[in-house]
Amino acid sequence: MVVLYLHADKPSLDLWERRIFITLTILFSSLVSLSVGSLLVVLGAALRWPLLASRGHTPREVNLILSMANPSGSLRLLGYYSGGWDRGRLRFRKWKATTWVVLLYLVVNIIGRLSIAIFGLSYGMNESVVYPAMVNDFGNKGFMQESYMLRDLAQAARFSITGVVNVPTPFNRSDPSTYNMNDIGGLGLKRSVNSETGAVTYTYPLREYRGPEEYPSSDRIMHNGNSTLPQDSPTFMYILDALDGDAASQYATGPDSLTTHYTWAMDWDESKIGDPAACATTLVNWRGNGTISFFYECTTCLTSNSGIPGLDTSILSNFNSSRLPYAAGILPRISPFDYFYDYSGPSGEFVARVYSSSSERIHQPQLFELPDTPYYFYLEPKFHTKPVPLNFEIEIAHLVARLPILAIIGAERELPRKTRDPNATSADAYIVTNLEVKWPRAFGILAGLVAGQVLVIGVAAVATRNVPIRDHDSLLSVARLLRTAMEKIEGRSMASGEELAECIERELRLGEGMRYGTEIVDEGTRRVDLWEGMGENFERDKKYV
Repeated sequence: MVVLYLHADKPSLDLWERRIFITLTILFSSLVSLSVGSLLVVLGAALRWPLLASRGHTPREVNLILSMANPSGSLRLLGYYSGGWDRGRLRFRKWKATTWVVLLYLVVNIIGRLSIAIFGLSYGMNESVVYPAMVNDFGNKGFMQESYMLRDLAQAARFSITGVVNVPTPFNRSDPSTYNMNDIGGLGLKRSVNSETGAVTYTYPLREYRGPEEYPSSDRIMHNGNSTLPQDSPTFMYILDALDGDAASQYATGPDSLTTHYTWAMDWDESKIGDPAACATTLVNWRGNGTISFFYECTTCLTSNSGIPGLDTSILSNFNSSRLPYAAGILPRISPFDYFYDYSGPSGEFVARVYSSSSERIHQPQLFELPDTPYYFYLEPKFHTKPVPLNFEIEIAHLVARLPILAIIGAERELPRKTRDPNATSADAYIVTNLEVKWPRAFGILAGLVAGQVLVIGVAAVATRNVPIRDHDSLLSVARLLRTAMEKIEGRSMASGEELAECIERELRLGEGMRYGTEIVDEGTRRVDLWEGMGENFERDKKYV
């Protein structure tokens, strides 16, 4: 049990640990088997005396019973009682009670010695093929490693399109039950909505891989939250005027027909990229026929699993930590990135993505659906502005908040993989061996073995309760007990056991055989002997000489 305990908690056993475990297991199993065998020999030696006292025996039977403690002695005795080749023919003998007792003892002796092997059922050496944990290599030049910011923006925008196309994020503004969702797309992507403020947060555990399997990371978790307000800022008015071609800039060129379109734009201030807050404000407008328009101001912020704004160093594996603020600034800005324009606004430059029916425009995947409920802002100040319902705000916040996360998902589909452990020398699979111990079974086996030994000891104690037991392992005490038989024969110092048995048998006169019992010396004194005519009762209140 100690050997099992010392090796059970190790996640993997190396070659020498396995060798040591096997060696110790064999060693201690042998020692326990040896101790159990010694106990059974002692019990067998004790059982000799009740058998010798039960009836008379021939000298040869006495010799075999005295050697029954060992399995070989028991087998010889069973062979003798079963019969054998005698005077040119095979003769069989009828088994007596002594034979059955010896057979039972032999079975218990063998099972007891081998019972230690049952411990092998309580543990197992499990070998499994283990693949090293792999992650996407965000340090690859395919992910924001260009020296030119526009290329990084275009690259991240392309990743977001891949994410939009491959990972549906179903949302129905008319059905609040669809607002909060878990495990979107089977990727662990989660969307949570604050029903009071309308804020939407997407949470995504980046993917890790082991061989053919992939699973969400437990510690590389990215959050992107968005709060959307229905308002028309002066900056947005400047941008819309520029897109309509009304601004005084030579670069302020827009589509000829913007009667029905979406505009996703932001004032572009390059100095704010890399801001530790990792937030960006984008502007969304849907313009219908005439003067009906929706205006939304969307603030998007990235946080890591630690809740700190921006990206933690563990989020993007192998990515240059000095460029993390830059990456955190790029991701929330990819949504409006399509064209750059000069205009007379605060920063003098803005970016915009326009969804129009114009065939001259380069169409991006449709990110919005046309509102079908007539809530709107009127552009003319003299008209009353109707409020925008909260579910419209939540819908826009959902569309804006998902894109930075979907850009990461899209990048994971394209970037190569590397081992998560930077010290790993190889990405190849390897075999791990560990010890699995079924402790309830192990303790049950141990309890069964102890109970079995206690039971055998109890049976031996009951069987010998009325017979005094001589030394179990002393040949001197046995020789002293056979003194009477030896005195009946003279010489024959080189005779075999079979010859001595024949001589002793010729000296027996009563025909009842040799028996372990008592002989009266006087009224209060008895003598123990192994000869014919011995008494059956061993009186405890007498003196034995």
